This record gives sequence, C-alpha cells and structure tokens, in this order.
Amino acid sequence: MTTISGAIDNFSIFKQVISIRGWVFAEGSSIAALEVRDINNTSQRFEPEWMPSPDVVQHHGILANQCRFDAAVQLSPNANASCGGSLWAILTSGETAEVGILGRGSPSEAGALFDEFLDRVRSMQSPKILEIGSRARSGITRRQLLPAEARYLGVDIMDGPNVDQVCDAHSLSSALPDKQFNAVMAFSVLEHLLMPWKVMIELNKVMTPNAIGLFTTHQCWPIHDAPWDFWRFSDRAWTALLNPSTGFEIISAKMGEPAYVIASNCHSITNFAPTPLGFLASNVLFRKIGPTTLE
Repeated sequence: MTTISGAIDNFSIFKQVISIRGWVFAEGSSIAALEVRDINNTSQRFEPEWMPSPDVVQHHGILANQCRFDAAVQLSPNANASCGGSLWAILTSGETAEVGILGRGSPSEAGALFDEFLDRVRSMQSPKILEIGSRARSGITRRQLLPAEARYLGVDIMDGPNVDQVCDAHSLSSALPDKQFNAVMAFSVLEHLLMPWKVMIELNKVMTPNAIGLFTTHQCWPIHDAPWDFWRFSDRAWTALLNPSTGFEIISAKMGEPAYVIASNCHSITNFAPTPLGFLASNVLFRKIGPTTLE
C-alpha cells in the first residue's frame, strides 16, 4: 500500500466555491487527482495544477518537488457541507487515501494565551477568579478548566446558566468587594461593552495587586447580538484600555486566525488584494500593576 503524506494549509468557502491550498506526496507513486468528500458522502474530483514545493523536498526528497497545489472547486448545491468533510488523493494505481479533514481548526498564537493564563492561575494558591459575561448562552462554560481549589464567580448582565451574580460590568465596584480577585477572564464580551474604558477602571478596583487577566474578542467578525455589538479590537488597540493610567500592563497581545475581507460590491476602492487582510480573534493577557488614576 502506498504511503501518502500531505497537509491542508488553507480551506475556505465562499458562494459555493471552496478554496483549498496544501500539499500531497505519494511515496513511489503518482497522484491522478484529488477529491473533496463532504459530510453527506457527496464527492467532487478535481485535477490540481501542481506547483514547486522546495519546503516539502527538504523532508521527502527531490521526488516531492512538485506536490503543492492551490485550487478553487465549484461545488453544488451545498458547499457548506464540505466543512467537516475530507480531502482524498486518487493515485494512478486506483488507490485512494485520505489527506486530511476540511474545516479543522488549528492552534493560533491568540488561543495559546488562554493556556498561558491557565498556567499562571494554576501556580496561585487558592486563587479567586472572576469571569465577566459568564452566561452559557452557547452552552459553553470554562469554570471546569480552572484548578479545583480555585474560587469562581461568574457575573453577567442577565441571569442564566453559569451566572452566580447579575451585575453590569460598567459598575463592578458597586456590586463586588474591592481587591478580591486574583484573576479575571472574559470571552467574546469586550465587543459588547458600550464603554470598555469604564469597565477597565471598575475592574481595577476589584482586582488584587499583580492580579492577571485574559480578554478574548474579535478584530474581524460579523455583527452579532445586534443591537448590542459595538467594538472591534486590533492587537494595538489594547494599549488604549490597559496602560499605567488604568493601572495595568500588557503581558502579551495576539491576533488569531487570518480572515479575508470581501466587499459585496467590488470596485476600485473595495477591490482588496486576494490575501487575508483581517484576523478573527484579538486576545490579550495582562496584569494589574497598581491603582488607576482615572475616574
């Protein structure tokens, strides 16, 4: 049986067209075509135009010098069914082999900040953790990821699953004790806060000295939960909220998975380059360095 090696570097869907970029190499054989198989077991075969692959040659030898591809495949009627499907190689011998899963997420530097946050929390002795926007509106909770000895308080503007206390993040110090929390986290919340700069001042009051925090939000994302969707953040935006005046310092700020920005009406101004121009996530890990000088 022929050994197949390969990887899917990029996979996207737009208007029933899927774009796939990656590489496939068959040890001791030739590849006749590639095939997309969706979650409904519908398949679409295509013959990519093979491109030079000097990076693959370094691992598989000179025979792998033409195994990269960048293809656009028209699928009908439901291209979205391809997300979660798979890519297969069809060899000239008739053998088939799976190359990889389509639409599988890969770790990003932005996502790695959550792991670093958890590591720092685990190093604390009986930490007290505050989560802003803790309501499990999508069925997702994170308190179970914290150390068993951690004391957790989940607050949200609305009552619901995983909410311990209802309060407005803009008025944290009126609802919570001063200087109580060793760590704070908020996931996809900052974009929904009308005045995030005020929340930073309030947050400073309820955090202990040297307490750490993690925010995850978006740099580029569709409008959601309208009309309560206000802001988008780049990695440079965090310095406006987390700085010596608000009593914080940034440990690390990262943007996540690249995203295309495509105009619904393309013209000379909106004809963006065919490369990712945005990032889906914008995450920041930070630390309290002192009381805020602002009110």
